[in-house]
Amino acid sequence: MLDRLVAVKVPRGERSWSPRELEAYLAEARVLARLDHPNIVPVFGVGQDRGFDYIVMPLIRGVG
Repeated sequence: MLDRLVAVKVPRGERSWSPRELEAYLAEARVLARLDHPNIVPVFGVGQDRGFDYIVMPLIRGVG
């Protein structure tokens, strides 16, 4: 465990995602993970667990 707060982004379940769309979703996250810019939220990881695709990013607390 890394002892840091993260946000786990999962595609919305109400929509039917094709395997091709899910792979594009994860491929985009992999591209973002290679970028380093102050205005881009870093991607810590991507993957699939129990049938859910996900992206892990730092938790950014907002207003509201």
